[in-house]
Amino acid sequence: MNSKQDLRPQGTTLTNSRWGNSDHTDIDAPRPDDILEENLGQRFFNTAAASSGRLFAKSRDFDSGEWNELTWGEAASQVARVASFLRDELGVKKGDKVAVLSFTRVEWALADLAILSLGAISTPVYHSLTSSEAAFILWNSEAQIIFCENQEQLDKLAEIDSAPSSIPETEGFDGGEVKLNIQGVICFEQIQSSNFQSRLYDWQEIIKPGKYSKGVETAEMVELVRYDLAKVKRTDLASIVYTSGTTGIPKGVVQTHDNHLSLLNSLLLSGLIGSGSGVFLFLPLAHSFARFIFYGAIAAGGDLIFPAIVNKRKSEFDAKQLFSDIQNSNPEILPSVPRIYEKVMTSVQGKTSTAGLIMKPLIAWAMGNWKPLKDKLEQKGSLGPVDKTRFTLADKVIKKIRTSVFGNKLSHCVSGGAPLDEQVARFFDSLGILILEGYGLTETTPALSANTKQRNRFGTVGRVFRNVEVKLEKDGELITRGPNVAVGYNRMPEATKKSFSEEGWFSTGDIAEIDSEGFIKITDRKKDLIVNAGGKNIPPQKIEGKLKTIPFVSQALVYGDRKPYLVGLFTLDPENIASWAAANLPGEDHSLSNLADHPKVRDLLDSEIDKVHADLASYEEVKRYRVLAEDFTIENGLLSPTLKLKRKKVVEKYLGEIESIYRN
Repeated sequence: MNSKQDLRPQGTTLTNSRWGNSDHTDIDAPRPDDILEENLGQRFFNTAAASSGRLFAKSRDFDSGEWNELTWGEAASQVARVASFLRDELGVKKGDKVAVLSFTRVEWALADLAILSLGAISTPVYHSLTSSEAAFILWNSEAQIIFCENQEQLDKLAEIDSAPSSIPETEGFDGGEVKLNIQGVICFEQIQSSNFQSRLYDWQEIIKPGKYSKGVETAEMVELVRYDLAKVKRTDLASIVYTSGTTGIPKGVVQTHDNHLSLLNSLLLSGLIGSGSGVFLFLPLAHSFARFIFYGAIAAGGDLIFPAIVNKRKSEFDAKQLFSDIQNSNPEILPSVPRIYEKVMTSVQGKTSTAGLIMKPLIAWAMGNWKPLKDKLEQKGSLGPVDKTRFTLADKVIKKIRTSVFGNKLSHCVSGGAPLDEQVARFFDSLGILILEGYGLTETTPALSANTKQRNRFGTVGRVFRNVEVKLEKDGELITRGPNVAVGYNRMPEATKKSFSEEGWFSTGDIAEIDSEGFIKITDRKKDLIVNAGGKNIPPQKIEGKLKTIPFVSQALVYGDRKPYLVGLFTLDPENIASWAAANLPGEDHSLSNLADHPKVRDLLDSEIDKVHADLASYEEVKRYRVLAEDFTIENGLLSPTLKLKRKKVVEKYLGEIESIYRN
């Protein structure tokens, strides 16, 4: 793995200091408000000591609907108890790997902090992985202690524990059967299991005084953990975070405490998260973007809001419950991947299209006039009588739409994890909702740029954070270096050498443009670019993003490498197409399998696709397409746990359909 002694040698680069950002400071030296602690655990305990009685996190009880609250002081006590248990009962020490196999919840956050507080290395595992996929991560990371959410996740571990796991070929390993050594499992939910017996522990027993306390007071436990933390330095490893595996076997990205803390400095300066801000956290914490926001809330002293746990035996994502929780919790900051924003937009559009004769034109008028009138009011300070009346009416309509989805306190949204189509950002802006898009990868822990409230440009991922450098290679690939760039890939020295240079540059694999003010625009993944029969380079993600703004389209894949024109595979949005079918196809079969082949649905999509084509070059147009009855999901393996399209797997599954489109 590359040495990272000096990450800022001189060279021809595009850096934030060149652009003179007012929101991302140009000073490399420490500032009075910088994070100066040596590790993430110290930052947490220091913030907890200063904010003991303030709200740390809350989560909604699904059955009662009540919100369970946890103060910073209570959180610190629980983290100390869990850390003490790991150390005293299971023998976890500095440098050991400990995994967390769970969906996002309060216990996930506390378990992660407890692991870090011992100087151990936290290894997140996506809750949606199969047992064989989880086994690979446990094998590669060498984690033997595992935090487990519920019965569903324990069943996966039982399968791994009962027989050798098939590990695929990877660097330094030819592939084959391997028996993993699971030493201990801590379950968040109360579970009985004959597989693990004495190796299975109950989270609730650990966090309460009694069985594992041995008479030690909570305050003493906290002090003992803080004593351990004094031995953990910035350069020590904090986590191994696995990529989502959209293009192959996941790679474990090795991150240090300094990788995280250096970037958190920039996050606090950017104003994306502030002290006391209510941050709604529902994305998988196994994903670097969600974890970055989590650590940002810890660093800033924000309040974490978690959605309800719908099923205590299974790790389920319930979209309807999610938006109910968002509306009821009134968050100020909502981080999400673009897919959620796309779904909200198409849902609002779908409901608008089926509104009554009076409301439909009124909503359309309000969405077209509210933002221009608001801008005019801010520029001039007042409005004339006619504009004032128009604005009052438009504002009432827009506020009703906005609060029905996001509550009434939302300050802004943060988008990351995948490209956000500019049309989506502008749609939300018309509702008075600001989506600030950022960019990064797991290897950049995980951000390197972001838009801010002070400097936001639609269609870009903002400007680089402090101490981060970027430049473009001859082929347009963006490369970067800085203290946030990870050490490399776990147990993969050749892969590390390929992506991380000796000078500290990391090759992102993304094609980008940088304007005169330093705003970065990601155009596509280098590996995903389509080169058609005419030699044109076509970015499929840009086209797919626009197609997914069609209210009746759920997912889209564009294909056409070495072909004369592009073709597409589309899936239908169940809710919106059902509403349309009810109004336009009375008495007919409204199943997705029937609607996928219905000529009137085809006519509907043709007209919508023509609107998308208006913003594309002729060679970017989708000339022919097929509508599929089955959506792309995490469950069928066609989406990653972070809702990214697994392009290769979709093409493999539907290659016959794609070839038939060209033949016919």
